[in-house]
Amino acid sequence: IEADSDDYVTVRDALPAMLMIDAMKLSSKEKRTIEMEEIING
Repeated sequence: IEADSDDYVTVRDALPAMLMIDAMKLSSKEKRTIEMEEIING
């Protein structure tokens, strides 16, 4: 039985949320706005 992709969250789906959380943590730590490129590029 094949599951519909809507039935569960894949790593690919979760990644943007995890990056967003990282960006918010870094932003509060450094007291500045963090660009998503900084998070993605490390």
